[in-house]
Amino acid sequence: MYSSLLATWRKEGAAGITEALSPHKRGSKSKQSPLASENAKLQRENVRLAERLRKAEIIIEVQKKLATLLGLPLRTPTDEELL
Repeated sequence: MYSSLLATWRKEGAAGITEALSPHKRGSKSKQSPLASENAKLQRENVRLAERLRKAEIIIEVQKKLATLLGLPLRTPTDEELL
């Protein structure tokens, strides 16, 4: 090795220029922040639960109409059941 090369490396190291020689994480960089991925996950879950609620409400309405047509008394929930 030439002493001039070593001297140059020392100067670059002192100046912080040798970033290419420093260790870094391997692999592709993440394109999304963790908050963005968490937000997308929660939005998907919200849509899924809203659809499930919509279907449950339709089923309950059909059951009420069927009970009315058949002349069956509807049971009203008690205060304890509402909690």
